[in-house]
Parts: sequence; C-alpha cells; structure tokens
Amino acid sequence: MDPLNPSAFEIHSPTHKAVVQLDKLAAWLYPAPSPHVLTLRDFRHRYPLTGLGDPAARAIEQSRRINQAIGDFSQRGLCEYQIGLIYLYWGKYRSAARQFQLAQRQWTFLKNQASHCLAHFAEGIARQLAHQYEVASVCYGRAEHYLAQLQNFPHPGTPDEFVQDISRYLNANFTALQQVLWQVEDKPDEDANTYYGLPNPSDYGEQCQWYKIQRKNNKFLPQISEDLLLLVDKLSDNYEVAADNLYVVYKENAEGEILLQSLSPQPQPFRRIYLGTPTTTLTGKFARLDGIHLSDVQEVPLTDREKLGIVVGFWHRLLLHHA
Repeated sequence: MDPLNPSAFEIHSPTHKAVVQLDKLAAWLYPAPSPHVLTLRDFRHRYPLTGLGDPAARAIEQSRRINQAIGDFSQRGLCEYQIGLIYLYWGKYRSAARQFQLAQRQWTFLKNQASHCLAHFAEGIARQLAHQYEVASVCYGRAEHYLAQLQNFPHPGTPDEFVQDISRYLNANFTALQQVLWQVEDKPDEDANTYYGLPNPSDYGEQCQWYKIQRKNNKFLPQISEDLLLLVDKLSDNYEVAADNLYVVYKENAEGEILLQSLSPQPQPFRRIYLGTPTTTLTGKFARLDGIHLSDVQEVPLTDREKLGIVVGFWHRLLLHHA
C-alpha cells in the first residue's frame, strides 16, 4: 500500500488530501530525491511511534545541515519542502508554511518556474489550513503567475502531468478559498448577538468556536483590534507551542487586558475569559507552555483546565452583514 494513500492514515481529511497532492506534485519534479533529503515517506517509516519527538527533530536538523553544506540549491529547496510536508502531515500548518517559504528561497537561485509554482502553491495550502485566508489568496495568485508562464512557455524539463495536476488543484483550492472569503449565509432569526455572514465554526472542525473582544485595555497586543472576531480551536495541544501563539484562557483570580466573550449559542461555564501570549521553556528542540501573559507586565501560571483553546483565525467585522 502506498504509505501516503489517504486510507493509510486517519487525520483531518483536508490535511491528508493536501499532503497527498503536494507529495504527488513534488514527485513529478523530483522523482529521485537525494538520500540526504529526509522525505515524509522516510519520516513515517523511521518514526512511526515517536512522531515529532527528539529523534525526528535531530534527523530534520541533520538533513538540513548536510544539504546546506553540499550546496545543491535544487536539493536544498527540496529538503525544506519535505520538512514542510512533515509539519503539514502533523497539522503544524504555520510551521509548514514557513518551511515552504524557505524552499521557495532556495529555489529562487534556479531558473525553474515549476519549483516556484509548487512552493507558492504549497504555502497557500498551509495558510488556508491555518485559516490565514488573505495570505493564502496571495500565495495562490503567485502560483498562478508561474503556472501561466509554464503553460505559455513550456519548459522541456517539466512533466506535462505536473502542469495538469497543479492547474487542477490550484483551481479547486482557489475556488474553495473564495467561497470562504466571500460567503454570506442566509439571514437567521432575529438575534442582536448574531453576526450575519460569519462562517459556522464547525466548517473548520467541531472543536472550533468564535469569540469576540468584549473589552480591551491599554496597549497589550496592539495588533489585535476590537473589531476582530477570533476563531479558536479547543484542541490547542495539537499545535506547536510558539512565542507568537495566542491562547484563550479562563482565569478566575486574575485580571487580563483583553476580555473575551464566546459567540456560541450554548451556555458557557466560564465568565472571565482572556486573550494572552504564552510563557515558554525550551525542552530539546521544542517549546513547552509554562504560563500566560495577560498583559505586558502580568504573567500567571496556567493549568490544562484553564486553557480553553488557541487562536487559529480571524474575521473582521467589516466583512459581516449586521441586522
């Protein structure tokens, strides 16, 4: 059985669809990767039990060091691309997007439109899965630019199958993205707390929920405006801990700068819900969540019970149709 066949693993269906597509596209361009490139297939065979643990982290860094030293920009880019596939497979969408950017940077030294097209398309998929829809749209637009060059001026080293496949995938993904960006739902029953046009959080997974900013004081997290609605994934442990993550927490005995309110129609057991940034400790190659900053000066400990979710997307109220 093909180890990347969707039937071979049970994860988020859009994720395994993306992984299979991107693996297939890379195989058209790079059918025989260097043995120094740690591919997703290698990764899954070597680390079926430990996943993204320390052994895998060491193998990833070793592969990167060796390919950097060899200096083959083609394989250096493929190395970063395959690391992106590994992160994507495990649902680390933002990390995957950064890896696909690194692949594109390596491939800029090559006059290979197909590789540029692939890197931008892959980043677009990762951004779309991370609910970063505007950035995803830009990535798809760049991929379309390179695809048009491939279609108008065919490169002798680019398989026709690659051009056909990526054209089909790109059209399908861009169409789906536009539906998310511009969808307007039918107006429901009159409700002063309803935001018409806001996508149903279940579209992104049953574990997702929308929050609005009820109160914002001082200048903590200035990039977060009061007009934003926050899409929160309750399964925050599925995401890599990073300093730029935003967490939604319940703190009964603390006063945060950004007070949130759930938009769920179901009764919520918590009232003092805040937005914060993590306090982290580096353990091996990965960070560990130790506490939470609720303001520029206030850091408090955090228990698993108090961690309500991680912010995975935003929606601006100006895009919504109010009653």
